[in-house]
Amino acid sequence: MSILIDIALILLLCMTPLCLIQLIKGPSVFDRLICYDALSVTIIGIILTLSMKWQSTNFLDIILVFSMFGFFSTVAFVYYLHKTYPIEKGEKT
Repeated sequence: MSILIDIALILLLCMTPLCLIQLIKGPSVFDRLICYDALSVTIIGIILTLSMKWQSTNFLDIILVFSMFGFFSTVAFVYYLHKTYPIEKGEKT
């Protein structure tokens, strides 16, 4: 089980810079929003994997806070984009 946790941690740590690069470079605002969401999920995964590796439940509160922060900021940003780029009539969502 320890080897699987190490492999998951390595993959998550490799994913983080890729998300950051795409977040900075993203061609559109929507791509950046998706990369931000993926980055927040990746950070939550890293914290969760480290918590499993160290066999500690002290990080559960931090995971909950990061999850709420990631979700609410994504929802707020989508609400802002909906006001900025309104959907025209006849256009499917």
